[in-house]
Amino acid sequence: LSKFLVLIQNSSNMNQSGGKWAYYTTLTCDKYKCKLDEIDFVSNLTSAMVDKLIPPEEIRTKKSIWVFEDLGWFFDFNESASLALKYYPTKTQFDGVIAFDINIFEKVFKNIDSIDFSVDEEKTIINENNVVEFLIDLTLFKNNKELALNSEKLSLFWNSFDRAFGKEYSNSNGIKNLMYMVYGSLGNKNIQLYSSKNIIQSLKDLDYNNNLKTISKSEFFSLSKSNILDKVMDKNVNFKVNLKVDIDEENNIKNVAVVSVSNTNPSKIRDQVISYFQFYLNKGSSLISTNFPSKMGASKNSTVDYEKHGFVTDKKIDTINTKTAYLASDDVRVYEDGNFLIVGGWNISSSGQNKKIEIDWKSNYKIEDGVYKLFVQKQPNVDYILSLEISYPSNINGNNTINKSVNINEDKLIEIKID
Repeated sequence: LSKFLVLIQNSSNMNQSGGKWAYYTTLTCDKYKCKLDEIDFVSNLTSAMVDKLIPPEEIRTKKSIWVFEDLGWFFDFNESASLALKYYPTKTQFDGVIAFDINIFEKVFKNIDSIDFSVDEEKTIINENNVVEFLIDLTLFKNNKELALNSEKLSLFWNSFDRAFGKEYSNSNGIKNLMYMVYGSLGNKNIQLYSSKNIIQSLKDLDYNNNLKTISKSEFFSLSKSNILDKVMDKNVNFKVNLKVDIDEENNIKNVAVVSVSNTNPSKIRDQVISYFQFYLNKGSSLISTNFPSKMGASKNSTVDYEKHGFVTDKKIDTINTKTAYLASDDVRVYEDGNFLIVGGWNISSSGQNKKIEIDWKSNYKIEDGVYKLFVQKQPNVDYILSLEISYPSNINGNNTINKSVNINEDKLIEIKID
């Protein structure tokens, strides 16, 4: 018998794990028979939390409190999932955590009929075209009266969905379609798994990866964005990356990454989106310069006496906070964690604005056998285009440049022959 905490992530409102946690339920499996409990709002878990956590330094800039839906702060899903289990407010023994993107409901509804229900004589019809919008709207209640109404809608929706889902996916053909969808979603991280037991080894054997990892003898690059405030959703804040790689005669490498960020929200959305971008590089890299378009200044909440107000410190967060170097002139935070050098800064944008982020660094990576290798690890639920420009001295052509465009829709190892 195995029991999992299931978290539904709202990728319209990003954090590093792939989206703020919007809903939760539990999945209980006895051999091959599995059952989902009724779904509920994660905010109800937040209100029940016993521990009030001191936030990470970056969040403290704009928020003085850190709650359950914020725990997906880590790019490494294992760390976010561990926190979810650690601070789950009721005594429940889980064997792991499953997180999936809310947009998966669209895929599921492609194979089931629309469902309908009524609340206060108001009929609601849900299908693949509006299910995600419906679920997101339910999380935006303003008071207890709206919460009670939305909770009733959620319960009626889930009961109807559960029946329709079971009807469609109970036969062999339906199960086959479901497994195909799940396997594809694991590859692009729309579904992520963490287990405290060795019960997902078969997925690991398929090279499923939900944690930060390095590939031997390769360069590493990763980029994440997090929406610090929940005031406005950031699904229309997109970016593309130009990575310029200069290789000298001794195979030393200097990198320049330029991130073009565009806010395509409609003009009727007046609120600014406050995004925190973090670059993950190989540990041992040397940062040369940074240029983030927005500055928030040092954390205004750093002087709050959290302990006096009953807050607690999480060891993982406190370790990062104490190791972080704050570059005041650039308003940038830098720290090492495991095998990575992490560089973070701000982008604040209004609808229609385009801004650029730039960082320059020297790599400790050395090319071997004339092949440049770059491992790019994607943030869950975020795809972007990486434009590579590699310049190097050539015995045949003198200075040479190779250009390559790569769609980062999954983790990718890019290998380019250098003559």
